[in-house]
Amino acid sequence: MKRIIFLLGTALISFSSCYFNMSSSGSIQLETTKDSMDIVLKNVREIVEGLNHNDIKKEITEKFKDFDKNSINNINIGYTKFWSAGGGDNKATVIIRVNISSSDFEKSREVIDFYEGFIIPELKKNGYIPREQ
Repeated sequence: MKRIIFLLGTALISFSSCYFNMSSSGSIQLETTKDSMDIVLKNVREIVEGLNHNDIKKEITEKFKDFDKNSINNINIGYTKFWSAGGGDNKATVIIRVNISSSDFEKSREVIDFYEGFIIPELKKNGYIPREQ
């Protein structure tokens, strides 16, 4: 089985506006400042904890009956944070990721799209605005 890792999301967060961008591959990146990192991480933690709940996995199992059950049970949604160590740069980034181990790339992409259906509304609910491409 090959490991498929999709990165979900990038958003540009500042004190006056909160944006997120989706790339053509479906990734969402949350870019913020080191000063507001705690607020962004709190929102992301809540989203990730909700998506790792077993009720979501049950819903996926029902929707994707022909997808490998072990792959569904081992789906992991997490996040990573980065910031620059330089003194003058105040930029920071949070990336939400969905990890699926499966040999079925197409079905894995459908499951990722299903998760995006949960993530995007949560980002919007928390004040993140889709940036015009």
